[in-house]
Amino acid sequence: MPLQIRRGTSADVTSASFVPLLGEPLYLTDNQKLYIGDGSTQGGNAIGGAEDLKDLTSVTLIDESVGALDLYSVTSNTVLITLSVGQSAYYVGLQVVISNSSVAALNGTHTITSIPTSSQFTFTLTTADVTSASVTGVVTPKIPNGNVLAWNETNSYWENAEALSDVVSDTTPQLGGNLDTNNKTIISAGTNNIEFDPATGQNVILKGNATDGSGRIKLNCEANSHGVVLKGPPHSAAATYTLTLPNALPTVTGQSLTSDTSGNLSFSTVSGGGVATRSSANATTASIADGADADMTITGAKSYMLMSIQTSAAAWVTVYTSTAARTSDASRTSNTDPLPGSGVIAEVITGAATTQKITPGLLGFNDEATPTSDIYLKVENQSGSAAAITVTLSLLVLES
Repeated sequence: MPLQIRRGTSADVTSASFVPLLGEPLYLTDNQKLYIGDGSTQGGNAIGGAEDLKDLTSVTLIDESVGALDLYSVTSNTVLITLSVGQSAYYVGLQVVISNSSVAALNGTHTITSIPTSSQFTFTLTTADVTSASVTGVVTPKIPNGNVLAWNETNSYWENAEALSDVVSDTTPQLGGNLDTNNKTIISAGTNNIEFDPATGQNVILKGNATDGSGRIKLNCEANSHGVVLKGPPHSAAATYTLTLPNALPTVTGQSLTSDTSGNLSFSTVSGGGVATRSSANATTASIADGADADMTITGAKSYMLMSIQTSAAAWVTVYTSTAARTSDASRTSNTDPLPGSGVIAEVITGAATTQKITPGLLGFNDEATPTSDIYLKVENQSGSAAAITVTLSLLVLES
């Protein structure tokens, strides 16, 4: 049998001028608080909140009868129970046990479906209807396995609360300390990504340490047996800078990733101190009518040796040193030679999709005020119908 302590209501204490003995516990059923006597204070001293219980090392909870039946009624198998005293700790979904009832059909475990008033609750009766009447008996709330005590600041009492069984149940989790993965892996299920979303102006930081040096990230192979490590510069370099990747992939095979002094990366053709490298570059016009022309820019090199021009259909192709030279040459016809120094590097007229070799090779270069790797062309469609013309240049890169 569980130990029951002296209990009653606040009115009982007042009417009897009751003073608990030193150390004697007293439980008041109307405000659901526990008091401890000091031998002189009427009603004893209330036990407060968590601060009063902080030194407890072991607490065992038992079911306690906290409600006495007064009245009941039944409508369509829904039972309305009225208690002799209000119990504000009851809530919808709580399981309660009715025992020692003068109406046997009410005895058993029930789940509360509504709380009409603080002294009433309803549940569904699975047995035959019973007649509305006064009734005796007690109600004992069930404490579900694994639940915890939570302090109700509004009503100043401890109440039953559902414990979190996993992180999913906490929709706004925050760490109170460092998270140790304990040699485990953070994974995502299905097709979900693992995302990091730092606050505005902040970064995802991979820290370094005195043993391994600066921060690093390792990209493993699919078998996770080996990988490539990207590592930051050492502390002695006092390095603080940002590298920004290019907006798109390179347009020419063999280009290298280079940076300006602000850390903006781009793809460019780099010629070494030894043998120059052959490469190809191309671009395609929009669909243009037969006899019409279109301007085209191909990313190649600042200076180069032009070895061949390939067209995907019959076309007149002219290569220029600058956009200004191309503009000045716009009105020239195909049967008129360009003037010396006009900025025309080369031109070919093809009768079909073909490659025209340039022999001997021609030196080409970008003649803008600030040289770039852009090569400027004009393409006239001579295929006999509308077409999109692709032009491919074969180059020996001399200056990137």
